[in-house]
Amino acid sequence: MTTPSDPSLAALEQSLLHASAVVRCLAAVIYETGDSLSGPKRDLAFSALHLTEVIQSDLDSSLAYFDPR
Repeated sequence: MTTPSDPSLAALEQSLLHASAVVRCLAAVIYETGDSLSGPKRDLAFSALHLTEVIQSDLDSSLAYFDPR
């Protein structure tokens, strides 16, 4: 893990944290939307939810290089 003492690393960390928050919001919207659907449309919504989980996992892995706050 590194400490973001370099301003560009601190900016990167902030960008990753922001992207993570946006993806969490996106996942919530997709879940709530998919929950009210049925059939192929529900499957499609939950496929999109899976993609957000993959993205969130990648963001979490990237954020692991910074010290926890």
